[in-house]
Amino acid sequence: MKCVNNARSNEIELLEFLHRTLTPGNHTIPFTIILSTQTDTVISTPYQKPLNECSTLSVHVAANFGRQLLEAVHFMHVQGVAHRDLKPENVVVGLELHQLFIIDYDLAMFVDGRDDVVHGDGVKTKLSLLLPTLPVARRGYE
Repeated sequence: MKCVNNARSNEIELLEFLHRTLTPGNHTIPFTIILSTQTDTVISTPYQKPLNECSTLSVHVAANFGRQLLEAVHFMHVQGVAHRDLKPENVVVGLELHQLFIIDYDLAMFVDGRDDVVHGDGVKTKLSLLLPTLPVARRGYE
C-alpha cells in the first residue's frame, strides 16, 4: 500500500490515464484506490518482486524482461508521460508469469509534444528549462 499526497503529486491521475489504454506494451502496475480524502489517497498494488532483488535469471527470462522494459518506456512516451525516476527499484516482476511492471510515478509528468511539460495543475513549462543539461541533438528520440 502507498499513501499519495494529492497536493504534491499527480500520480493517481497518471496511473488512471495510463490504465485507460489496454495494450500488451502497457506495463503500468495495476492498482486499487483504498481510501481517498481531500489531502491523501491510499492505493494498493499487487506484490511483485523488485527486479534488482532477482539474483539469478536465465538468459531467456532476462532478455524477456529487457524487452518488456523497452515496451514499457515506449508505451509511456507514446502516451505523453515521462516517468523521470526509472531505476531498478521501480521495476518489479512477477516471476510466475514473467511479467514486468513499472511502479512509483511520484515524479512522473505529462509531456505535451517534445518541448512542453504539462504539470498536474495544467501549467506548461519548456522541457529545456527543466533539463538544461540535455543536449539539443538528443531531442529527436522517439
